[in-house]
Amino acid sequence: MIRKFAVLALAAAVLCGCVLQSQQPLYTDDSAELVLGAQNGVARMSSWREGKWVEDNDERVEIVVEDKHYVARAKSDVVLHFVRLRDNWFVVQGVETGSSAAYMLAEVSDGAAEGRVISCTDLKANPASAKWVKFEGDDCFVRPDAQAKELFTALLENPRAPSFRMEIIQ
Repeated sequence: MIRKFAVLALAAAVLCGCVLQSQQPLYTDDSAELVLGAQNGVARMSSWREGKWVEDNDERVEIVVEDKHYVARAKSDVVLHFVRLRDNWFVVQGVETGSSAAYMLAEVSDGAAEGRVISCTDLKANPASAKWVKFEGDDCFVRPDAQAKELFTALLENPRAPSFRMEIIQ
């Protein structure tokens, strides 16, 4: 499940359900940035293995730039908004048509995003997250009354290690 989020939530994470979600998208183009460049291309994905990035040659997704967001073209399209939290840290919102929105943290440098999944398991283990997050079984959702940017910025205090790297190539 998490691997599918890593590959497609910068393409299609919404399907996995064990990551932080919201019923409605929290962000629009007004707050998004094209941090991976303003050109269409293909997302090159890499996984962190044995202390280095290893390219996943079989996991490439077409990326199309529309306004101030990316669209990952797969079995169904996923709209990706990169919203700056501070410095080179962003929250990435992935929304598949007809689905809830899913979120991850990404550190962006040199045209690549290193993604960190926001897992419900990790959030449950942190009692402070309860003021921003509602838990439903294995799923977790941003509370409608939560200050989302405050939540994501707080998660930067102790981010997970990156699990994947994405860059757009021509």
